[in-house]
Amino acid sequence: MKLKGIEEIRFAPGMFDAASDTFFTYALVFSVPKDQQLTPQMIQQEILEYYRGLAGAILKGKGVDADTGKFTFKLEQAKEATGTPEKVPASAKAIQYHGELTWVEPFVTAKPQVLHFEIQSWADPVRSRNYLFVCTSPKAIGDSDATWKELRTIRRTFEVKGASGK
Repeated sequence: MKLKGIEEIRFAPGMFDAASDTFFTYALVFSVPKDQQLTPQMIQQEILEYYRGLAGAILKGKGVDADTGKFTFKLEQAKEATGTPEKVPASAKAIQYHGELTWVEPFVTAKPQVLHFEIQSWADPVRSRNYLFVCTSPKAIGDSDATWKELRTIRRTFEVKGASGK
């Protein structure tokens, strides 16, 4: 990946249990310096690179040969950002995207999987940081789904700790 910064992640209780409703479900946030612009092209490229590298390393360690070059990630900008973190000022103007990754899940099943994404990005001029908040699950995105409701709650209640946020 080209992004350099801080990553924080929260796994669902069933993250590594293939029988769980929350298998491979999690939220993560990247905090990067302001000079690293989070354009749609950069986000698409970096997310795809992240998952290719993750799967490649884990599967190789298990002796499984997977062609990570066949992984795909589609990203589309949403009409509006909903459920933006409450502590993000409205002036920061979050941009929301929906994405879909086709890959091989490396940790438990080593089988093809489709992950669905809700991603928000915003700039914080006070802290001189850009943020990328990623919610993902194999479950299709839905307004009434309990998993997606919880992911959105995690995003909505996210806040940067510390005076500088660095």
